[in-house]
Amino acid sequence: MDACLLFLFVGLIDQAAEWVGLHDAWGGLHDKHGSHPAWYVALGAVTLIFNFLVAPFLILASFMRDEYAQQLWQRTVGLLVKVVTFFPMIVLAFGIVTQLATGSRRLPAILAPLLETATWVTAMTIGWLVFCLLFVVIFQFLRWWDSR
Repeated sequence: MDACLLFLFVGLIDQAAEWVGLHDAWGGLHDKHGSHPAWYVALGAVTLIFNFLVAPFLILASFMRDEYAQQLWQRTVGLLVKVVTFFPMIVLAFGIVTQLATGSRRLPAILAPLLETATWVTAMTIGWLVFCLLFVVIFQFLRWWDSR
């Protein structure tokens, strides 16, 4: 779970850098043909493996958990259910407030890049990734909270 959390942050930093245009500003992430250097591709592959394969495996691998990890897993699932239940309500409320404040029926600017170009495959992939990585974050947070 520690490594999954690390690679979650690597992926988030890379995605944030792409959103704000730092990939182009750094200049070192693309060569003159537009391809990425080998170290970047290797890091991306490891990040994808941890985020898409290792995290779901650890969530489902009950044979690897001791009694404390099982209790922590159950607490994580309880909190995750609450987050997944309330998150759509928060997004809807944000959209309604934005619509009332601006009078526009357009998507809020923060959601537009995600929702305007999404296909069902993209939506499922992002939903699955967010669910698994949110589990990792909550699990690690609860483990840290218990150790205090």
